[in-house]
Amino acid sequence: LNLDNFSSEMLTIVIPNTVKKVGAYAFDSYHRLYIILPDSIEFIGDHAFENCINVKAPNDLPNLNYIGDYAFYGCADLESI
Repeated sequence: LNLDNFSSEMLTIVIPNTVKKVGAYAFDSYHRLYIILPDSIEFIGDHAFENCINVKAPNDLPNLNYIGDYAFYGCADLESI
């Protein structure tokens, strides 16, 4: 997925409940994304959302077993995980 061609407007990505793993560097440094994580997530790889300012997660991620190094580094609006 090449997001460099999108306009400067914010792009919302709702990750569906069928997704259980977000790989390393998946959304690294895409500043114009508003990403909503489902509660089905079990694994978040290293640097997965690094510098993605607008990541939102539900209050409870009951299936989350692993958060990689720097996965949410620079996610200024993420209140908790």
